Amino acid sequence: MFLPSLQHLKAKLSPGIRHLDQAPRLETLKANLRSVYKLGRENARKSHETNKRYYDRKARERNFSVGHYVYLYNPAIEVGISSKVRKPWRVLGS
Repeated sequence: MFLPSLQHLKAKLSPGIRHLDQAPRLETLKANLRSVYKLGRENARKSHETNKRYYDRKARERNFSVGHYVYLYNPAIEVGISSKVRKPWRVLGS
């Protein structure tokens, strides 16, 4: 879906169109699109902050040092390897 950006909303009406009956309607449409675009951007920001708060509730800080063994989870399926026998976890460390 193609949505208007702020650059599209800054377009000016040409002098020939300004004198037509449609000019006030186009200006109103541009103003409405600006306000809806701003509202959508604000709602997306609020949603992002809410989702981050929910995620951070269960997130824990982990500290690793050089030489510690850690498991690396890689869910990507390699070509030619059956999902029944593949190992999604790898041990990393010295």
